[in-house]
Amino acid sequence: LSVSTAVLWTLGVLAWLGRPLTLVTFFVPVMLLILGVAYSVHVVSEYYDTLRGDAKISSRDAVEHTLSLVWLAVLLAGLTTVAGFLSNAVSPLAALVEFGWTMVVGVLATLICALTLTPALLSALGRPRRIAVSTEVSEHGRFSRLLGRLAAFDLRNRRAIFVFWGSIALASCVLATRLVVGSEGIRSLPADSEERLDFEAVNTHLDGANSFQIVVKAKELDMDEVRRNV
Repeated sequence: LSVSTAVLWTLGVLAWLGRPLTLVTFFVPVMLLILGVAYSVHVVSEYYDTLRGDAKISSRDAVEHTLSLVWLAVLLAGLTTVAGFLSNAVSPLAALVEFGWTMVVGVLATLICALTLTPALLSALGRPRRIAVSTEVSEHGRFSRLLGRLAAFDLRNRRAIFVFWGSIALASCVLATRLVVGSEGIRSLPADSEERLDFEAVNTHLDGANSFQIVVKAKELDMDEVRRNV
């Protein structure tokens, strides 16, 4: 219900703005279902862990405790996703720009629902009669020890990590300005490949094998006025 609400909000915004679904934005609802489930799962999982840890805690108190633990993690996960899709706004392709902005609206909607509607539903439904046994990995397991060492390394070197990945992000922004958008897939093949040599031969000796498109735009005509003029 939480994810479906976010999808409906997103489609409603598109309708309100008068924007139709295109071949690109058509995939937005599917992607929002995936992202929205992930955000809500964080909340629901921590909620049930809280219930397992305290057999007498009320559903309302469990929800409050859950949000105090996961709101920042869910918020950061959503904002980083927003930043990723927002990068499409600088694309020279109008379809990608529209897709990026639509996903930004959708991700924000799923984020809001995960932090508001999902907890509200958990609180309204009350404490379940039966709670499944936790399947958490033992803290003494190999995987848990590996994650513990990784977390300790991240905390000790957090400044260096920020500087390292910040430098990579800055370099990526500079190098991204050198990207060239093209539709000639044949240029991706090696210059001495048989396919490309044949393609170049057709261009040289015949009328050419390159395709191009001409788009003509015109204002919508008033048919009544056209009939009167005729």
